Amino acid sequence: MSIEFEPRRDLSLSFATPIARMRVKEAGDINPEIKTAILDREAQSQSALRSNVGGWHSSDDLLEWSGTGFAVLKSTFRDAVAAMTKLTVANKAYEARLNLTAWANVMRHGGYHQPHTHPHSHWSGVYFVDPGRPDPQWPKSGKIELQDPRERVEMFRMPDDPYGLTAEFPAEAGAIIVWPSWLLHWVNPFYGSGERISIAFNGRIDAPKSAAG
Repeated sequence: MSIEFEPRRDLSLSFATPIARMRVKEAGDINPEIKTAILDREAQSQSALRSNVGGWHSSDDLLEWSGTGFAVLKSTFRDAVAAMTKLTVANKAYEARLNLTAWANVMRHGGYHQPHTHPHSHWSGVYFVDPGRPDPQWPKSGKIELQDPRERVEMFRMPDDPYGLTAEFPAEAGAIIVWPSWLLHWVNPFYGSGERISIAFNGRIDAPKSAAG
């Protein structure tokens, strides 16, 4: 018995989860301004308590902060969400209103974020302003991890199979990671010196006309 099988034609990767890594070209110019503004805000206000354990979490009005850097980020986050949406709607044309919110996170030695999702949003992401100085003795220090969402896929292991694992990304200044908001994720404890500074954001697509009629 033989089979006819051409992977490029016949293989379907049916349950992939889109996760993107992008870079902001203007990062070197805007990050010093953004870092200063975030640390100034931290000194003036208490931390919100969300998934963060230790560190500082701003209110979610960051895109309303004044400054050239924040205006660049607002446009950048909008473009990032638009790009991910375009890739996952099979090029169907529709009009919608994009609702964006963002907030700053500052982590110092020992701080981390517990596993969580971002309800009431379609896309979530993080922009890294400053990775701090992670201790090389802790390879996962400050890395963000996203969990394989498929249940029970790890029940029977195969050599080098990718199932039931996580996708992990180090904090790199100027990089953006974008993923579906329902995807469970967390930030490993930051061990090192300096501040790990990031900006998280949510994108919600409101009232597409194709759906509303």
